[in-house]
Amino acid sequence: MARGEYGGGSIRQRGENRWELRVFAGRDPATQRLRYVSRSVRGSRKAAVAALAALVTEVGAGDGGHKGSDATVGELVEQWLELRRETLSLTTYEAYLGKARYRLIPGLGSIPVRKLTVRDIDVFYRSLREKKLAASTIRQIHNILAGSLDQAVRWGWRKDNPARWATLPPARQAEVRPPAPAEVMAAIEGADPEFAVFVRVAAAVGSRRGEVAALRWPAVDLDAGELVISKGLIESKTGAILEKDTKTHQARRIALDAGTVAALRAWRDECERRAALCGASVLPDGYVFSPQPDGSLPWRPYRWTSAWRRLRDRVGIDKSVRLHDLRHFTATRLLDAGVPVKTVSGRLGHARPATTLNIYAHFVPATDRLAADAMGRILSLGDSLRPAESGKDGGGVEVTDALLDQ
Repeated sequence: MARGEYGGGSIRQRGENRWELRVFAGRDPATQRLRYVSRSVRGSRKAAVAALAALVTEVGAGDGGHKGSDATVGELVEQWLELRRETLSLTTYEAYLGKARYRLIPGLGSIPVRKLTVRDIDVFYRSLREKKLAASTIRQIHNILAGSLDQAVRWGWRKDNPARWATLPPARQAEVRPPAPAEVMAAIEGADPEFAVFVRVAAAVGSRRGEVAALRWPAVDLDAGELVISKGLIESKTGAILEKDTKTHQARRIALDAGTVAALRAWRDECERRAALCGASVLPDGYVFSPQPDGSLPWRPYRWTSAWRRLRDRVGIDKSVRLHDLRHFTATRLLDAGVPVKTVSGRLGHARPATTLNIYAHFVPATDRLAADAMGRILSLGDSLRPAESGKDGGGVEVTDALLDQ
């Protein structure tokens, strides 16, 4: 069969009036293998040469994704996760890794990155909805895919990010169901001494489970009635307990009520007593809640969740109430008491007050009573200025024959 080289490409005849065009497209950025673009055309050799010239131009300009990688979506996602490993928190990284390997890669992983379409992604998301996955879970999977494809664009693997045009299920704010004050008090009264203090602090401060578990005695100023939240504990899938910064990477100083101060003071005395029985003393930087008499180690974070479930069942609290809902209890009760949103936000450790409002907007009581009263007075004054009925002009002055004759 006839074959020829033409300005960066080649032509091979494959039959009568059938031609195969081949153009070098550089090295694959992921695998470093040499890449070629092939295309079949019909017609005369002259038409084939013209088509080859167009293909050479197309490949050189990067049109059609020819300069991208042959790497698959699965390979891209794995590389992106490795790239982000140092910047994501351990729990976020592990959550992303699980969703990528058990959902995203089995669904889209075999498709070459440069050939992935918006329709591919929409069909995949629809299949996840049909499997009854929560909208929030699908959106988390989308974040992984969109982030990976953004990286592919930066690496020059493709020109656009099709995930940005995909159709996502509507986001729904999870319903907040804080426990009632009576339930919180029942939990405190029914817990063992250590867990009672843990629940009391969590409810009074509104901190996350890991933040309360990470408390050390130097962070608790009983004389000033304050504590500082600066760290949080996380437990990896391998069982390792790690101390990390707070979610916003900022420490926050929180005032304590007198009852919580008294509970912590009594717990400190109890810790000293228990340590003395073991011939030890509480370490200066010991954990407030610890399985060791000297406070040298913290409890596993999940231990508190398990303890809450047992306590909840024992004292008759509804099974839907989670340990995390103590945080919702704090927020809703403070807002209901008229504490400014900014103060509540700072206490909870939200990055900005808008986050607090997004979660608890319907718990914020009406604070514009003065405005309502002012509008009421204005509208009442308007009633007295209404146009007169028949026989009166617009200013409320009665029109008489005597006045008309003047």
